[in-house]
Amino acid sequence: MANIRKFPDAGLPLGYSIQPGSELIYHDTGLIEGTVVIKATDENRENRLREMVGTRHPKDSDVFLYAMRDRALTLDVDEGTFDCIGTVGGDDTKRFVVPVPSKEMVPIEAHPKFFTGDMAGPEASLTLSPDGNYASGANGSRFSVMPGTKKITGFLGFLGQDAPLSLRPVRFYERNTPVLRATYYTWVDPKFDCASVIVENPTGAPNCPGIKNWLRSAPNAERVGTAAGFTLWKISIEYVGSETGWNEVIYSNFEE
Repeated sequence: MANIRKFPDAGLPLGYSIQPGSELIYHDTGLIEGTVVIKATDENRENRLREMVGTRHPKDSDVFLYAMRDRALTLDVDEGTFDCIGTVGGDDTKRFVVPVPSKEMVPIEAHPKFFTGDMAGPEASLTLSPDGNYASGANGSRFSVMPGTKKITGFLGFLGQDAPLSLRPVRFYERNTPVLRATYYTWVDPKFDCASVIVENPTGAPNCPGIKNWLRSAPNAERVGTAAGFTLWKISIEYVGSETGWNEVIYSNFEE
């Protein structure tokens, strides 16, 4: 955004000087951040230091001063330490995408080994109870069924006398969930869409074998600071991966 360069000038007046220890960090994403320390010696120094919040950095017009800590060095000298942030050319930064550790408790019947000999056995091998009210599988597994059929309506548990102790209490298991979080900075005020959408390949995402697609959540926006009527926002978006694919009847597809 070219108009970001219209921030008020933070040219330093007489009696104000940048101190050692001031620094700017230039990230490969286009984000610029750091601190600048300014010593002030005039009579109105406290007010003038506060007025510098929201102005441009004295040495880089892409950066603005968005917060300040005022410290009195002596009765006649103050030192303002300003937090600085900006983006190269006033443009959006590149997206920085990282995996986010995430776990969930999932019903045991969703486990890949559930319909194997290790747990309930093959579904085709279920036997119907004499009264037709439930079906039995391997390792004492019990299922609710449509009366008189072997059509499963739910898993009741490992309830039979032959159920091993290691399976009797099991109803859920912990599964790692593939989650990505994308973060970027923008001067454009965010627009919020409440609907989650399906994304095949999130922009900037690493290669994730075994994931068919991702469910993108609505963005989370954090206000960083405002200068000359423009606000810098930190935007975070999360994507949850699915090995089988998200339901396209419920969620719309979206191409980033």
